[in-house]
Amino acid sequence: MSDHTDRSLIDAIDQLVDEQLAEGEPCGGYDYGDPTFPRCPNPWCGEDWHGLPITARMAEMRWHRELDPEYRYHDDESMVLCPGSAYDGEFTAPHLRTRRRLTGPQPQWWCCFQATDLDIDIDGRDAESAPNQVRVNGEVIFLAPDIDGTTLHIRYDPVPGTNGSRRTHWIALRALESPRSGVWVNWRPDHPDTD
Repeated sequence: MSDHTDRSLIDAIDQLVDEQLAEGEPCGGYDYGDPTFPRCPNPWCGEDWHGLPITARMAEMRWHRELDPEYRYHDDESMVLCPGSAYDGEFTAPHLRTRRRLTGPQPQWWCCFQATDLDIDIDGRDAESAPNQVRVNGEVIFLAPDIDGTTLHIRYDPVPGTNGSRRTHWIALRALESPRSGVWVNWRPDHPDTD
């Protein structure tokens, strides 16, 4: 190519970019907050038009404003919240949804951030493996290992108890259900201060 042809090609690209910017074309093809951008036709979705089915895991990442670097859509077995705006069929009301695969209830992480008053006894714990159950105020909770094999995260109070024992400050465990004693919230195991 000659310098003249190269220059005319660059000029044509510059002109096209200038025209698109003059028309208000957004950088990513999506104008955030544009009231004229098409909405998803699913009456239970409430999102802008999207081609990819939206799963509960995707919605959770969006809610937390974080992207799990290990997330892979083809491995996502969480519930489909919307099959996509281009879906050719009847949309399902939220109360009638089913899981993508019928795998039964899935274990999740539960955390009690104020565990100093709970009587916690960890069973099956040795140097070689993660514990397989824990007793919380006498209730036996069977633990399920996460992808990395962990079942429990625990932080002890820096001030020992009256008898010199270490008191649990907070505890997180992976199980099908949270213990009945204490206040437990759904949790993500990314706390840097675990013992």
